[in-house]
Amino acid sequence: MRQLAELQSTFGDIVLGGDVAQLENLIIADGIPASQRLALHRNNTTILLTDALAATFNVVSRLVGDEFFAYAARGFIRAHPPKSPALFEYGQEFAEYLEAMPETAQLPYLGDVARLEWLVNDAFHANDKKPLPIEGMVFIEEDYYSRLVLEPHPAFRIINSPYPIGQIYHANKNDVTSTNEYEIDLGSGGVCLAIMRPGVDVNFVEFDKTGFVLAKELAIGTPFNLAIEISQKYSPDFDPTATLAALLAGGAFSGFHISGEQNEIQPD
Repeated sequence: MRQLAELQSTFGDIVLGGDVAQLENLIIADGIPASQRLALHRNNTTILLTDALAATFNVVSRLVGDEFFAYAARGFIRAHPPKSPALFEYGQEFAEYLEAMPETAQLPYLGDVARLEWLVNDAFHANDKKPLPIEGMVFIEEDYYSRLVLEPHPAFRIINSPYPIGQIYHANKNDVTSTNEYEIDLGSGGVCLAIMRPGVDVNFVEFDKTGFVLAKELAIGTPFNLAIEISQKYSPDFDPTATLAALLAGGAFSGFHISGEQNEIQPD
């Protein structure tokens, strides 16, 4: 007799696409063949998880069409079963899975579009925290800048891509009824985006490469002055003012501290 844990594991494998023959001899048909009973659970699970993926990756779904998206989702579900009961947490590996599919070779931007959608989803469900206002830094003395560390807001994300994924995203959102107004040139160059959620809605702001370097350094906790110095190695004339203003206005940070202080200085 199989142990309960083994039965549960086998059943989970079947509903994610495994061979139904593994359990057929343990199921009482009662007028309905065991294979059909198991297929019902499999279909329901596949539909549920496909719908969850489509809710997160609705731009990808629109780009490839419902039929191909469902096909890709089935393969992904089999290869990457859920690890959490929270469906909004499902799909982190979907971008890499799409890129590895031979059928998507003609859509080289698709993986990065999926990454952007995942980060938007991740930012939307991040913990709430009051953003640091611009005026929150006004009274910090410049003597502290070498040890000033800005604390990223839980919803702050960054991404760069060699493709105009921001334009592709906006042109294919579910609430956009027509893409005629968008002229997207895939060869127009890459994009650097900071994804933020200052309130309820998630937004993203585009930066040049130097501004993106600054945003990335601040996001990983690099002290303020050092982050600017690293950015200026890419562009000696870089003025960080506009980038910092956009990040603060967008809610990229939730606080700051001065590293090395016995009692770290915190914003009010």
